[in-house]
Amino acid sequence: MKKTENSIEQKIGRMKDRSHSEPKKFPENIQRQERIRCFSMSQAATQFNIGVRALYKILRKKGHFIKYGRSHLPKSELIEKGYFQNKMRDFHSGTITGQYVQTYVTPSGMSFLGELIQNQRGLKDEIE
Repeated sequence: MKKTENSIEQKIGRMKDRSHSEPKKFPENIQRQERIRCFSMSQAATQFNIGVRALYKILRKKGHFIKYGRSHLPKSELIEKGYFQNKMRDFHSGTITGQYVQTYVTPSGMSFLGELIQNQRGLKDEIE
């Protein structure tokens, strides 16, 4: 029993030493991605009670997104501002495998989208 207590005390001591040491440094973009809770475009559209296609349409009309093949991609300025993040994803379909880009909305991007959609809805009300 004495050995176990010693080893537990030693482990606790090592853990305390580590907790006071400097945290590991990661590249800034990795740190930021781990801290931010992002939403998929469909989750964002659901939050604003519109369809994802309607959301993409608004973003393309305003010049914030471009359509590239079957994908909708945000302009680089919006990624640099921290509104959106693009992540590479793998897909497997039978014998076919590949990658695609999935766009995520950051919390600041949700605020941006909220203002954009509110302005869009205001314009529709003025027209009608």
